[in-house]
Amino acid sequence: MKNKIFGFAVISVLALSMVHCKGEKTGQLTPHELEGKTLWEDVSLSAEGNTSCVTCHENGALLNLEKKPGPFPHFVAMPDKEVTLKEMINYCMITPMKSKAFPEDSEQLSRMADYYPVMAKKWEKNKPAPGAENPCNPCNPCAAK
Repeated sequence: MKNKIFGFAVISVLALSMVHCKGEKTGQLTPHELEGKTLWEDVSLSAEGNTSCVTCHENGALLNLEKKPGPFPHFVAMPDKEVTLKEMINYCMITPMKSKAFPEDSEQLSRMADYYPVMAKKWEKNKPAPGAENPCNPCNPCAAK
């Protein structure tokens, strides 16, 4: 009986430690990342209700990480200026998604920014072969030219 209780205690501690690590060891998303993922996939955020962030950025595609893999702020061609990550998210909300920007201090904007590194890691795992990158993001207004 004592061995069963001890075994259960060990398993419980291990399970709690996995939760406490915010998913780092289990491959699970943190609550903030999960909330961000939900927002990245939410088509209702677009004006026409048919576009989400993953429409253009499935598996981290078209984040232009092959051109500028470093952290924000940095220059981005679409808005043609140096932007922070939150500014870039809001640019996409306004331009490709034809919607409204999030308030700078909103939880939604923060959660979307929390999910960005997850998308960047997905791109790293699935990045195209050299020379196969799309030179013009299809969500970018220049793609229609």
